[in-house]
Amino acid sequence: MKAKELIEFITRNITVGERTCDTVKSGDTQKEIRKVAVTMLPTAKMLTEAIEWGADMIIEHEPIYFNHMDEHIDSPVTLKKEELVKRSGAVLFRFHDYPHTHRPDMIDAGFISALGIDVKETEKVRGGHLFVSSTPMTAKEFALLAEEKLKIAHVRICGSTDTPCTKFAFCLGASGDIFETVVRDDVECVAVGEVCEWRVAEYVRDAAFFGMNKSLLILGHVGSERDGMELMCKELKSLFPSIEFKYFDNEEVYTYTDKL
Repeated sequence: MKAKELIEFITRNITVGERTCDTVKSGDTQKEIRKVAVTMLPTAKMLTEAIEWGADMIIEHEPIYFNHMDEHIDSPVTLKKEELVKRSGAVLFRFHDYPHTHRPDMIDAGFISALGIDVKETEKVRGGHLFVSSTPMTAKEFALLAEEKLKIAHVRICGSTDTPCTKFAFCLGASGDIFETVVRDDVECVAVGEVCEWRVAEYVRDAAFFGMNKSLLILGHVGSERDGMELMCKELKSLFPSIEFKYFDNEEVYTYTDKL
């Protein structure tokens, strides 16, 4: 199979806007592929490991060069990563807009599957989607489950911790300004990757002070989205047994003193 054919397969029946970041970043799509690396973030460590593994193609969710469209940044780090990409000889394809445009959202699907929770999506909102759970769960219980199932070192909780919730919003990754989602009366608990603390987190803290059932779980970007990409890798393995697929995990970007 050529890289072009795999790209056509994973993007089939999904329509994204003209200005999409989901483009080939490097390599010849006519290349025959035997080893495909899948990852959340093409970090320098990940690229080095993929090169050592012999990847013919790399499918990544987030950008290589620290800006959404992967435009060139003149910096020493960017130049070193460009050298890694060139040395790999692999076809690099960004897979971000397509999985988020798909219904259901592929990243949400991996997140929910990894947690093992029973939720039903109700609507799309600013920054993510709303879900209703069949089983009430407190923010503390959700955080502990995420740390166990998603292998997140520390989930930060804002607001109410011990009030059962059934109305959730999942705004995974970097969802931008989710304030209008957080303030909704039909949203009790919001799970995010990254968030603006002075605006969103402080609103939730004040809401809980006034006795409202409102909580915010900050999971970290990698912790909130990687299971979606890992799930896709597993599915591709089953669909194309003649190709070797391998998921390359990214550790959390932070180092914690209790983990040193």
